[in-house]
Amino acid sequence: RLRVWDTYISFICVHLSSGESDQDRQRRYWDMGHIFQKSTLASHSDLESHYNILDSDFCFLFGDLNFRLNAEEDHIRHLIHQGSHMSLLESDQLAQGMQRKEILHGWNEGEITFPPTFKYIVGTNTYVGASGEESLAKASV
Repeated sequence: RLRVWDTYISFICVHLSSGESDQDRQRRYWDMGHIFQKSTLASHSDLESHYNILDSDFCFLFGDLNFRLNAEEDHIRHLIHQGSHMSLLESDQLAQGMQRKEILHGWNEGEITFPPTFKYIVGTNTYVGASGEESLAKASV
C-alpha cells in the first residue's frame, strides 16, 4: 500500500490457476476472494494495526487471471483471423462474472483493445495449435 498525500493506493499482482472447466473457473473465483481476504498490511506507525489491502482509496489488479473465453477454439481463431475479435468479449468469463457480480464487484476493467492471447511455440510467432494462415498471427500486446 502506497500513500500519496492523503490517498492510499494498492497494487495487487496475481497469477491464478489455469484450466478450462467450470470447476477451474470457480477455483479462480475462490482464489481471488482468498487473496483479498488474507492480504493484510501492518501500519508503519503502529505495528499492532493491520489493514486489508482493499482498505485503500485505489486498488490496481495486475497479473495472469487465467480466465477463458466460453467459445470453441476454432470459432475464436476464426474471429481473430477476420479481425472481429472484439465480439468475443461477450464470451469472456471474467466479464460475465463481473456482470453477474460473482467476482470483482465494484471494480472497473480497462478497455480491451487487443485480441485474445494464446501460447506460442517457443522461439516462434506461431500459436500452439495454429495451422495454415493462422500460424502467421502475432500477438498485438
